[in-house]
Amino acid sequence: MSRFESGAASDLPPRGVWGRLLALADRAQVLATAEALAAEGTIELLGPPESGLVLLAVRDGVAGTPFHLGEMPAARVAVSVRSADGRRGEGGAIVPSEDLELAHAVALLDAVLAHDLPGSERVAALLAQGAERAAEIERRRALLLARTRVDFQAFGELARDPA
Repeated sequence: MSRFESGAASDLPPRGVWGRLLALADRAQVLATAEALAAEGTIELLGPPESGLVLLAVRDGVAGTPFHLGEMPAARVAVSVRSADGRRGEGGAIVPSEDLELAHAVALLDAVLAHDLPGSERVAALLAQGAERAAEIERRRALLLARTRVDFQAFGELARDPA
């Protein structure tokens, strides 16, 4: 029974964030794990790898109006993986850099984990490592944001203070 059939996959974050979390994990470990898993099966590119700039679209927080914040570097890779036992899976990745080597590794790991191919437990461990790093980044951002908070009520009280 696979991790997904047994319900253990519910321990994993949604697949939509796997690429980000794997890209945040230790790069050397991600590349080494992907290389080891690639040696155990067959990898086929589903299209040409791409790198360059992508337009970053966001929505205004007040009116919800979409606008383009700017460009950011990105690399995209999609692969098909056939494991040594003959099972297949497809995976893909878009990483926020022009690092095609990392994008290829993340796409391979995405396929292995999504289709519960041999080695998926190693990929899940990298995913957890990336999640820890993402949480630390979020904690640091929250601390920085807290420093910028202004208590306007205190300013009003100072303005009314006759002393």
